[in-house]
Amino acid sequence: MYIKSKPGFVFLAFPILYTIYSIFSKQYSTAISSAISALCIAVFIFINKKFLLFKKGTYYAIITFILLSAFAGRTLGFYSSIPFWDKLLHFLSGFVAVPAGRQLYTRLKGNSKNIFLINFFSFCFALSTACLWEIFEFTSDKLFGTFAQNASLSDTMWDMIACTASTIVAAFLPFLFSKKHKI
Repeated sequence: MYIKSKPGFVFLAFPILYTIYSIFSKQYSTAISSAISALCIAVFIFINKKFLLFKKGTYYAIITFILLSAFAGRTLGFYSSIPFWDKLLHFLSGFVAVPAGRQLYTRLKGNSKNIFLINFFSFCFALSTACLWEIFEFTSDKLFGTFAQNASLSDTMWDMIACTASTIVAAFLPFLFSKKHKI
């Protein structure tokens, strides 16, 4: 079932309330970071509502991922206070992006019997999102002086390796155990 209801808006409460709190506390950079998190969630909810792209579980996984990365990671400072937070999120990203890729493929192409093709598309989709994220981090570091990549090629490569590992598991493990696959 593709989600049509409004429960995703509950997820907006955290960053919106924190934005308001940060403004009143005169923590303006935190307020901006929190507002950006809320904006990301709101844009995702709007796009999903308009095009009905994702099923309920994937919808909530994506919103939760945005909260964990943009809000908890950046706004609440988990990236700097929890050493493995960045790698954990990059590893989890494959488990979020692969189902999203499967559902996008199904929405674009309809039901397909070729499980290998669906999983290959999902695999490529997940790795592409990881690549685009690293480009975003690089751009942010260069334009705004952030330290998303910890000024290190090694950080970027470990991020990509973490995502690739989970993407392989999420995309191809179901294929290996499926009795219906066709090549």
